[in-house]
Amino acid sequence: MGPLFSFIRAFFQAFIFIKKAMKKILSFNDFALYEYQKFDHSLYSKINEATFMDEVEKKKYDPAAFKKMRAAVFFLNAQYPFFGGLLSRLIIRENRGIKTMCTDGVSIHYSPKFVHEHTDDEIMWVIAHEVLHCALLHFLRMPGKDAKTVSIWNYATDYALNQMLTPVDESNPGNPKPSEKRGDSIGKMPKGALYPGCGRVSYDKEFVGLSADSIYGILIKKGFQPDPEDDPTPKPPPLFCTSIAGNASELNPLATIPAAPLL
Repeated sequence: MGPLFSFIRAFFQAFIFIKKAMKKILSFNDFALYEYQKFDHSLYSKINEATFMDEVEKKKYDPAAFKKMRAAVFFLNAQYPFFGGLLSRLIIRENRGIKTMCTDGVSIHYSPKFVHEHTDDEIMWVIAHEVLHCALLHFLRMPGKDAKTVSIWNYATDYALNQMLTPVDESNPGNPKPSEKRGDSIGKMPKGALYPGCGRVSYDKEFVGLSADSIYGILIKKGFQPDPEDDPTPKPPPLFCTSIAGNASELNPLATIPAAPLL
């Protein structure tokens, strides 16, 4: 009876531990937002550990927008488990200095106004978009770090990535458009996202099925000039904030993120 009793006791202890952990994870009060104070790059190794809590100060945030973000994260995890592990390494942060949503490779930043203006399916799509920027190592694969290169590269990555989230309707090859078949898209692509045929680049119909590197090559070959308003802070950043509409802006963890004209 000794070994069996020990096994049963260990089983129930593990069950109680998991139950408490899940209750904490699902608690709205515990699933809180934080802004980093006096944050520097030496703390990157800590931000996904409990110890990072000692380095931050809880800030006021829009609870309705955050609740909507949290629900979108949970639905994305439930419907598409591939994103679960990737999301677990990112911090969700409210940021009123941006217009839509973006990532710096460490966090996903969102504008509460943008969240309120879009449906749950659209928010889920945008979160998946930001996660894939990190998963596909777009920061590391960037051809250069000058402002123009960053902006063009972000156009290229968005055109390629958005086709992964919402496949192209192949019924009319000469006129590409997002597929509307049920189940094809992860969530719903919001208006304004870069996509073959959207017209943000006059020849973007050529981008169907191409990788970010190939699209970038075409943009460079044809002398593409990004809209100057797409990047109001043209300093070459060590990290760049990449959004759903092909814009890039500097992200400095020590300061407020500069506004980026996204959608």
